[in-house]
Amino acid sequence: MDYYRLPEDRTSHDQIKQKQIEVFKKQVRFAKTYDKALVVHSRPEKGSDELYHDMLQVFEEENVSNMRLVVHSYTHEPKFLEKFLELGAYASFNGIITFDKTGSMKKLVEMCPLDRILLETDCPYLTPVPNRGKRNEPLFVKSVAEKTAEIKNITLAQIEEATFNNAKNLFKF
Repeated sequence: MDYYRLPEDRTSHDQIKQKQIEVFKKQVRFAKTYDKALVVHSRPEKGSDELYHDMLQVFEEENVSNMRLVVHSYTHEPKFLEKFLELGAYASFNGIITFDKTGSMKKLVEMCPLDRILLETDCPYLTPVPNRGKRNEPLFVKSVAEKTAEIKNITLAQIEEATFNNAKNLFKF
């Protein structure tokens, strides 16, 4: 669900949101029916929490509590991450944690249990330090892992092992 770039025309705006919700429900049902992990892309409108309220409503309606799901590239407020974690979701963090000046990403990583963390680059964007300014590449995930280990005050090897096991559990491989 992506509410970031919607038309200014309010009628079209609301229709697109409603269509996204309908399609999202179908994706949730598909994942449940076929026992697949649900990878949730979400991007809110600037200054709005509506997307996360809508996602949580869908999760409640579709009873996702026993599903394998990940909130991809999570960067929003801790209160919503807390709710996703209560549902058993994983949170995936990206290169923003290496250049976040607000401290909000650090707070999210700190509050997320080690057995619920996944890492990503979200290539080709969100390139982590020290490669800012370059096209993001999957190999840069090591910088995300290093920063996550630093925030969690654990070794790189521990974060690598934990996130590998988390991915195995999420995707059943």
